[in-house]
Amino acid sequence: MNKTELTAAVAQKAGLSKSDAAKVLGAFFETVSRTQQGAGCSDHRLRQLRSGRLQGSYRPQSPDGRSARNPGWQASEVHRRLCAEEGCRRLIIA
Repeated sequence: MNKTELTAAVAQKAGLSKSDAAKVLGAFFETVSRTQQGAGCSDHRLRQLRSGRLQGSYRPQSPDGRSARNPGWQASEVHRRLCAEEGCRRLIIA
């Protein structure tokens, strides 16, 4: 579904004209993009593998020097400032 089809569907469901629905959707997308701007970045962090046990014999199994990739997220400076000013409840959208 593209933006034109979305506008037509919203206009039909809400009983608005297509131009009014286009204005509403434009304002919505602009607000969402401003809120998400500078939210942060996601990356993968490396960590040491933990030792485990073999499934059948329960013998200890040590990691062989590899690293595991864990997902991580770091807030940007803009996000931290907005969170300090307006509170984090407003910024939890994702």
